[in-house]
Amino acid sequence: MTNYQSLGMGQRFFLYLDSLGNKIFTPKYNPLYYTGAISTILMAFLFINGLYLFLYYRIGVENAWGSLDYISNKQWWLAGIMRSTHRYAADGLIISVVIHILREYFLQRFRAFKALGWLTGWAMLIILWDVGITGYLMVWDERAQLVALLITKLLSTISVFQALPTSFLKNSSVTNMLFLIITFCHVFLPILTGFFLFVHQAGITRSHLIPPKPITYTIGGLLVAYSLALPALSSAPGDLSKVPTSVSIDWFYLSFFPYLNLVSPTVAWLTLFVSGVLFIAVPMLFFKKQTQHIAFDLSKCFGCKLCYEDCPYGAIEMKKRSDGKKFELQASVVEKKCANCGICVASCESLSLSLGNISNDEIIKKITDLMSAPSLKKGEPKILGFVCDFSIRDYSVPNISNFQAIRVPCAGMVHASFLSHAFKSGADGVMVIGCKMGDCYYREGNVWLEKRLAGEREPSIRKTVDLRRVKTCWLSPVETKAFQENVRAFNDGLKTLSPVPAGSAKKGWDSLASNGKKAFPAMVAIGLAIPLLPIFFFTNLTFSFYPKDISMIKISFKYVSPRLEDCSEEEVKSYKEQRSALRPHMQQKRNTTNCGKRTRSPMKLQLTVDNKEYMSKVYQPGGASSDLSISVYDELMIPSGPHKVALRMKNLKGNTEGFDYEFEENFNLEPSRVFVYSFDQPEKKFFRDEGK
Repeated sequence: MTNYQSLGMGQRFFLYLDSLGNKIFTPKYNPLYYTGAISTILMAFLFINGLYLFLYYRIGVENAWGSLDYISNKQWWLAGIMRSTHRYAADGLIISVVIHILREYFLQRFRAFKALGWLTGWAMLIILWDVGITGYLMVWDERAQLVALLITKLLSTISVFQALPTSFLKNSSVTNMLFLIITFCHVFLPILTGFFLFVHQAGITRSHLIPPKPITYTIGGLLVAYSLALPALSSAPGDLSKVPTSVSIDWFYLSFFPYLNLVSPTVAWLTLFVSGVLFIAVPMLFFKKQTQHIAFDLSKCFGCKLCYEDCPYGAIEMKKRSDGKKFELQASVVEKKCANCGICVASCESLSLSLGNISNDEIIKKITDLMSAPSLKKGEPKILGFVCDFSIRDYSVPNISNFQAIRVPCAGMVHASFLSHAFKSGADGVMVIGCKMGDCYYREGNVWLEKRLAGEREPSIRKTVDLRRVKTCWLSPVETKAFQENVRAFNDGLKTLSPVPAGSAKKGWDSLASNGKKAFPAMVAIGLAIPLLPIFFFTNLTFSFYPKDISMIKISFKYVSPRLEDCSEEEVKSYKEQRSALRPHMQQKRNTTNCGKRTRSPMKLQLTVDNKEYMSKVYQPGGASSDLSISVYDELMIPSGPHKVALRMKNLKGNTEGFDYEFEENFNLEPSRVFVYSFDQPEKKFFRDEGK
């Protein structure tokens, strides 16, 4: 069974961080317990202000930048604030999702029955990054230009995207259709996120999609405050005739691009692949199949539906009665959904359900044995503890020898009969120690136990025991000291407690749920503002992609190389006869001298500047049979100034020396400018493309 009996560094970090959050906010409003819900509410904010911004946005290379500039400057008081909150909500979304993923990972909430949630969570994060990137492309400023160029650099290594860089070769190459596709992706991908969110929540019941109102209102207020303090603005308009040297980027969405600019596309793809294996496939690497499931005894089932209503994962179904008894329904365990948490055990008054690895009778026997152990001192209160696997690790208490404990998978499985039997067996007090309120590993175990003790949820515990002798402690694994202090206080209290008949105690049980503290709204605001502070520093941090004293040379063209093998007249004649024998729809319609030998020759291209070689590269023909044209696209950074630029090309068809085509010119490469060279195959010559 997975538990917290050995803690790693990451676990300790988040558990101590949780404890700090509980001291500031109380468990009820600790934002670390609501990172998933905070992500959902931020997505809702993005949807609302995104719809509003779309009313002003004009699709197309000519209008995109201007429409957003109008929003930020002419309508700053409403549309401008909406644009800023849109950006900062998107940044906050990445922060909350990443914290959520890291917390779930280090607290080991990704294994077995939770693996689907882990995988869909990663899928949503990847989609959200893509949505953010397309959002920046829609602006078409210098930032968008740089992102587009680096994306095409990465994708052009895939054969189907080889021609993509030509879409950003020069300003006239960028079409409105391209912007329509980008806009469609920006709108459609969030819908896909909604689907994954549905799957993400499908395995659980009563999911918390919205955080408490104080947290929601605070986040909304912080977004508006950030928008007023630091409005989101566009960079200079995109201009493909210029090199974007230093550009301010949003590091929450675009942090991969500085790395992409430094390494080759092959290394970038390898990095993405390895990252995917390490992070997304973690559940597969550490997967442990759930071997134990809840056991069910139909003869004891009354069909009351309490187990069905309490199960946090929908692993109990109600079906028509199959044993002929007078009850209409019976429970049925869905093993593939079952977490073996035992919450349903406490829901069943007749004990028709039990843990898969230990029966209820065995638990009763263990209680009897612990309360009659020879090591127990006479004259001292005997305390029995039910300790959750995911709460404190060490339940020994110095100077308290009469504390005996039973490990349970979840505090929510403690049945009323277990408490009653503990007192009948001689226990003076019972403690239930579980996860922090709001952070139950199995989601609702501690909540249901508290409600049963309060008589607010059936089966009620308060009818069967003296609640003054029951204490619940909701503690994390790192709160051993608090646990020991509470055991000592409970032990001292039992010494002075007078006997009271079961169920008649007025005061009720002692619950350590929130330490009696209240979270002040100001503390909630300050606490939530702290993790959002990085937005100020990383949403517009400038990065230098290229030196200012360089120029960029782009080489782009398509070239049809000759076939490696020539056809003789006899081969051509024979090939035509074979083709003519085929049915009309299978015959090649155009005239050809081809004889079936399709493979074309590779081509070598060389660029020199001032007789210094900057590039020498062999290009292969496209297609599975290497029979298609060669797509050439390369970018080279050259020091600015007057230079002699030379391009040479040859087919590698038995040609080992010399070049078939040569071009040379003396030209002044202006700083931070882009110069495009192409090849005209009909004219058989290179040329510098001076088109806009």
